[in-house]
Amino acid sequence: MRFSLKNCACIISDNRPRFGNIVGFEALVRWQHPTRGLLQPLSFIPFAEEIGFIHNIDRFVLTEACSQARRWQSLGLAPAGLLMSVNLSAREISDSSIRESVSLSLLETGFEPKHLILEITESALLRDVEATIRNLQSLKSLGFEHRRRRLRHGAFLRSPTSNSCPSTF
Repeated sequence: MRFSLKNCACIISDNRPRFGNIVGFEALVRWQHPTRGLLQPLSFIPFAEEIGFIHNIDRFVLTEACSQARRWQSLGLAPAGLLMSVNLSAREISDSSIRESVSLSLLETGFEPKHLILEITESALLRDVEATIRNLQSLKSLGFEHRRRRLRHGAFLRSPTSNSCPSTF
């Protein structure tokens, strides 16, 4: 199986409340498979993690999302406080190069960290707790805040296993 970023798409959907203005967007990755069509992340992310390609995908999606949000801001199509939400893989959040990767994407695009939401799942937080804590603290030094608004964790409040983790960040 050949896997390349030229077949990946960063799809941006709006986070629009039922009534009112758009407050943010979420970047979603999809893969245009040559014979199976547009594939959802669960169809290819595990394989990308297995072969070590997930870092390329995460970096691509992060950079594309920040770049698009910045373009919208510069054209006056989005408010200055626009929030862009990007999912990070479990491997990415526990990898020591996460700070450098996020920093490069922000530097290349001019997008401010205060407008970026990095979404991580609870399983990602618990995969390698010590590395994840180190990396979250490192990201905080870039201007991120550890709040559910900025570093959002899926199902964090519903699981009894997560009660000890939030106070560490």
